[in-house]
Amino acid sequence: MQLAAYALTDRGRRRSQNQDNVLCYTLQGSKTPVGLYAVADGMGGQSAGEIASQIAIDTVREELGQFLEHTVGATPAFGDDVVTGRLVENDEPTEAPNLSLVDLLSGAMQQCNHRIREHGLQNPDTAGLGSTLTVVMVTGDLALIGNIGDSRTYILRDGTIRSLTQDHSLVGSLVRQGLITEDDVYKHPHRNLIYNALGTRPDANPDIAMHRLQGGDILLLCSDGLWEMVRDEDIRAIVEELADPTEAATSLVDAANQNGGVDNISVVIVRVQ
Repeated sequence: MQLAAYALTDRGRRRSQNQDNVLCYTLQGSKTPVGLYAVADGMGGQSAGEIASQIAIDTVREELGQFLEHTVGATPAFGDDVVTGRLVENDEPTEAPNLSLVDLLSGAMQQCNHRIREHGLQNPDTAGLGSTLTVVMVTGDLALIGNIGDSRTYILRDGTIRSLTQDHSLVGSLVRQGLITEDDVYKHPHRNLIYNALGTRPDANPDIAMHRLQGGDILLLCSDGLWEMVRDEDIRAIVEELADPTEAATSLVDAANQNGGVDNISVVIVRVQ
């Protein structure tokens, strides 16, 4: 398999600044498909949200990118033991012999949380800053997804679209309890209330999930500035119509702006070929 990916972020039509940040990194020349992708949607007054989301993206790249380059990218094949068990390469321990990929992803998100909180403590003018984060590590046919907040990761497969993440929001909780419908989310007066985000509590509590990929799959990461403005089925139709990730991402951002563009808009599209 091969990966083709593109990321795009836009201020939107009604915001004075863009507090989203994105990561789109595909390791070239590795023996197995390797990629690291993320969307972070910052929260906080003035520039605080932009700072928080940038810290999150920089930390993910720092904590996970080098590991993928030097360990997974050099490994021709691996099984499920690499997901939850001890990481080994050529029967010798790696630099992190007692960690699994799940541990590494969770630890990176904990580090994001710590650095955002530390920045707030050291810079009172940015106190209260925070960020959502949805991140995907692709290694071979395995996608590990970490999520905190209400940015989303979708998978498009066989003409369908499905979210691989759950929103850590009031309305997301109400949907899961059956108290409101998915359609109610878009017009609920408290749809922007998030109960879990990086920087808002001493310990992050991200969701970590695993998904096996197959040829033809499309992963789509986005902030709420996209999915609130463009419904899931419309997202699917646009992405499936445009094979080039660059064209698809541009079209999605354009659609979100045409539908109001009330928030910053970010999207990462990863095609598995």
